[in-house]
Amino acid sequence: MSAERQDFKQWAIVELFGHARIAGLLTEQTIGGSSFVRVDVPEYVSEGQTFPAVTRLLGQASIYGITFVDEATATIAAREIRYQPVSVWSLRRGLEGLPVDARQRLLDESEIPY
Repeated sequence: MSAERQDFKQWAIVELFGHARIAGLLTEQTIGGSSFVRVDVPEYVSEGQTFPAVTRLLGQASIYGITFVDEATATIAAREIRYQPVSVWSLRRGLEGLPVDARQRLLDESEIPY
């Protein structure tokens, strides 16, 4: 057995506890000594709307199953799943609950499309 580390990289559909799914390119990532499964969901267009590429880190305990597929299948699955971690609507709703001065300060410091 070789002592060299081989980096893992594979397209897949990942099933998560809570009946959620995510599809994309799987790799491993370590942060603060903890290992995560990294899923890079590719950008895609569906019904005229562009969904940007997004990355999500998953802990082992949140994964129910992994199905390895080719890139085309993962991209089709990503289009079907439509994973979006943060929506503009939820950010707007959160901003509306803030006092005007706090809201403006956050908007001035960020790139939130409000």
